[in-house]
Amino acid sequence: MRSDCYNIKLVGLGTAGLRLLGKLAAVGFPASHFVALDSDIEELQKCQLADRIQLGKTTRRGWGCRGNALEGVKCVRANINSIAEKLRGADLVILLAGTGGGIGGGGASPVAEIAGQEGALVVTISIQPFDLEYCQDSSFLAIERLKQVSDTLISISNQKIMDDMPGKCSVQECLEMSNIRALESLMGFGRLVRSDVSQTINFGDIHGLIKKNNGLGFMASVEMIGDFSGKTLVDSLQNHPFFGSDIDPAHVTGMLFAITAGGGIDEGQVNEIEKSLAVEFPQAEKLSGVYQDKSMDSTIALTVMAMESNSVAINRTTDKNRTESNRLIEMTNKSPVIDSKGIQQQLPLVPVSKGCFDKSESNLHDGEDLDVPTFLRRNIILN
Repeated sequence: MRSDCYNIKLVGLGTAGLRLLGKLAAVGFPASHFVALDSDIEELQKCQLADRIQLGKTTRRGWGCRGNALEGVKCVRANINSIAEKLRGADLVILLAGTGGGIGGGGASPVAEIAGQEGALVVTISIQPFDLEYCQDSSFLAIERLKQVSDTLISISNQKIMDDMPGKCSVQECLEMSNIRALESLMGFGRLVRSDVSQTINFGDIHGLIKKNNGLGFMASVEMIGDFSGKTLVDSLQNHPFFGSDIDPAHVTGMLFAITAGGGIDEGQVNEIEKSLAVEFPQAEKLSGVYQDKSMDSTIALTVMAMESNSVAINRTTDKNRTESNRLIEMTNKSPVIDSKGIQQQLPLVPVSKGCFDKSESNLHDGEDLDVPTFLRRNIILN
């Protein structure tokens, strides 16, 4: 699979997304274009290697959205044409955004939707806030929206990183470690789209696998040095903080993985890695690439991108999760959103899955599905 045969665009939104985008551009992630989107002009100016679009020029005037997701949505919608132009022609769009902020939490889903409308495969990397941040509910709603418009949604939990760090580490150190882990994983995924992989898979295969397993996923990368078995490498993957963060490995239905080494890669070792992954992910359809990077010397790296199709996820949705979804939607319905001028704004309501009842017969009356909220059936804007 050659990266010069198709177009990959890496898009960063908001502070968290832009900082990760800048690091990936600096280390040579194999994208055709890097695109930075934010209302904060200072953050945009730091992305020297990306095409930059300043959102909300007239409304935000170079300031950030201060965690207001509605402002983030408005900023993106006001720039739909310029964003669509930047994403036009992309075969794959990788979207990087924090779900706790305004531009990332509010603007990521309309950007993902624009990318999909332009015909791109959309992989979203969402960065979840720490538990101590007062934006958990808005982050949950952002993720629910992103599930509906992304082909694969991979969540990176800053809290999980903090939980795995020594007790006296600062928040900044945890953020840096989160960025390092994300960089490792994304660069491993990037190796699958390099033109110089030894064992190749074409973009049609990747496109088909991701589309078939549309839903939540996780991405993780591990490295080992010296003489070790393929099983040992796979076992170390289980200790990665991103491993199984949203889905159980036993429920994974599709998986991409890349094996990278500095020298020649032993075929027996590759076979052992593949067999160990088959045990760990028994239901997964798999695609793999093998890559040589001489700068790694005796190091071998394994990167896994695992996905669970929405149909499987719906069948195992718990009552607890359905209750949480209903609580947040009810809370949003009852809580008016007021802007800085004291004017009530449109509520960011989103439909959510009915869980295990999603495939049940609809409750119809006079041609209307009564299971669908009235404001959605009749396209009513709630304020």
